[in-house]
Amino acid sequence: MPVNFHYCQVQEPEQALPLALVRFTAYDENHRVSNVEQVSYQENRYEKMQFQMQVAAALQCGIDVSVLTGYPMEEFTELCAALDH
Repeated sequence: MPVNFHYCQVQEPEQALPLALVRFTAYDENHRVSNVEQVSYQENRYEKMQFQMQVAAALQCGIDVSVLTGYPMEEFTELCAALDH
């Protein structure tokens, strides 16, 4: 089953949103949803790092990821590098 990655940059002022809202969706061996978790990452260096690392790790593990943020993808250089591999 292919892994889905959705990235949505909203045009709202960045101050109105957290750094990112992320929904992780895992599936069982029958391709049925087995777990959904939504995480809000706040505006600080630690959470920016956690956001990038956790999204990259989830995708490597076959977990679907949907991201909602006010920032362009290029703002997250570590995530971009992980997606290029």
